[in-house]
Amino acid sequence: MQDLRKENWVYGGAFIVGLAIVAMLQYLFWSRAPGDCSVETFGEDAAAAWNNREYLAHSACYQKLFRDHSDLDLSQQAARDMEAILARDHPRRGYKIGGHDASMWDRIGLPGPMFGVFYGEDAFFENGATVPIRGQVMNYEPDMLLRIGDERINEAESVEQAMRYVDRIYAFIELPVLLGDPAELQEGFIFPFLMQATNLGARHGVIGEYLDTADDPEIFENLRNLTVISANPDGTQRSIYEVAKRDSVHPVIVTLQAAESLRKRGESLKKGDVISVGAMMEEFIDPAVPIEGKRHVHYYIGDSVISVAAGFRE
Repeated sequence: MQDLRKENWVYGGAFIVGLAIVAMLQYLFWSRAPGDCSVETFGEDAAAAWNNREYLAHSACYQKLFRDHSDLDLSQQAARDMEAILARDHPRRGYKIGGHDASMWDRIGLPGPMFGVFYGEDAFFENGATVPIRGQVMNYEPDMLLRIGDERINEAESVEQAMRYVDRIYAFIELPVLLGDPAELQEGFIFPFLMQATNLGARHGVIGEYLDTADDPEIFENLRNLTVISANPDGTQRSIYEVAKRDSVHPVIVTLQAAESLRKRGESLKKGDVISVGAMMEEFIDPAVPIEGKRHVHYYIGDSVISVAAGFRE
């Protein structure tokens, strides 16, 4: 039988009041977020944070701004404003898709996939590298790169067609930079529309072993049934990701999405371009920290296994 003594009612009431106060404070935080930001100032602020390896200035203001608009086109234009500044001093190195699986768009409040561009001479490290963190907050993401082998990819209308024009699969650890200041962001998390505006945090990655698609006649089905296992330096399992169980789409769909994103910009995919598929891990946030040894990621593609390893230092 439930205990309905007076003190329990008091404690329960206090808990409810506490929740109400928290909700009120969150509302005040968002309604009174600093107003010293605008869509017009975003590109310069974001590029400065990227170049200087700092947090985005006015993070709370920008998070509120892009969340209030909740307009993917607006966020993608903001990312292009950021890119225009980065492109002055840094070469373009590759592309990435965020949220390639349509089944998750409603859950995170998006109308479609997000798109980002890698810039910088030091964007990609070789297999086994120890990556310098240099004060940045970078997420550790077991990932995969698809290399374009034929520009006919731009005319492909299905993943089956697109597969014909992918010539190589790379094991890949992406290390996107988290530009939003966690001390300012609501819930300490960068929401999708600001994530898109910050170019999906495209910054660094480690490229590992590869598989030429021509060497696997069953590559399309084998990628559909891909298993990705990440391990700690001591060999213990860190994460396991089974594409057939986690995704409702084939991973090669990112090539179609990247081609469409570039088409909207009056551009197209070129032979040799690489595209990041997106995080293949159990947890969404896993910041890279200095470690002894290296983390390893293994990709089981049919009878083939390709791997990549990376260490981290400050």
